[in-house]
Amino acid sequence: CRFLLRYYPPGIILEYEYRDKSKKTKELDILDLNEFTDLDSLADRIADNEQLNSIPKRNQLRIILTRLRERTINRKYRAFKLFKEVGAH
Repeated sequence: CRFLLRYYPPGIILEYEYRDKSKKTKELDILDLNEFTDLDSLADRIADNEQLNSIPKRNQLRIILTRLRERTINRKYRAFKLFKEVGAH
């Protein structure tokens, strides 16, 4: 599993590589990330939901969430929310 950061809107993209070398990505939106967010519990919740059982992956997830929070806090007065969902035609 590889972690990718998305700063606008804040989120993490998980990239999974399977044994047959195919790749799958999953986007996790973290729209309510602020300076008061408990990153340890957020990292544990994400790791449990995505079945990231190894300790190095959990530590890497905490580091990435810290970096994402630092980057989004510097952008003041930005609120992120879901604006519109576009359906298939």
